[in-house]
Amino acid sequence: MLLGKDYFRFYKCHSCYYLESNSNSTNEDKITLFLNSDTNEKLKEGVEISSQLLKMALKVVKELVEEKETLIFTEDKELTTQEAADYLNVSRPYLIKLIEEGKIPFRKVGTHRRIKFAELIKYDNLVQEQQLKGLAELTKQAQELNLGYE
Repeated sequence: MLLGKDYFRFYKCHSCYYLESNSNSTNEDKITLFLNSDTNEKLKEGVEISSQLLKMALKVVKELVEEKETLIFTEDKELTTQEAADYLNVSRPYLIKLIEEGKIPFRKVGTHRRIKFAELIKYDNLVQEQQLKGLAELTKQAQELNLGYE
């Protein structure tokens, strides 16, 4: 597909990278991405991807540009206990305690525990949900006691 109706062009000019779009439509299904290292080179090939994937890719690129540590893997990826603890920003012993309490499912590979990333996401979302409920309750109590929170 050559420069279709909606496309994004990613190119480098001097030491800068650019993403250009001609997309004016509301069609969010597919776009064509053109990668080009030389702006004088004619664009001949494009890769069709979903706009959702492009948004995710741009977020990753932004994180990399800001020199943030960035990991990309699928939900079925299994993590070691240290990797899981790092993701949750907790200590490994605390993560082991959560595992032993049955709060995070795992499987053993020999003597080593492995945790699916999807299970880690579920646990993290549950904790965030509980934190938001607690915060809402504290806010409600502060308002009822007229502590200056409106």
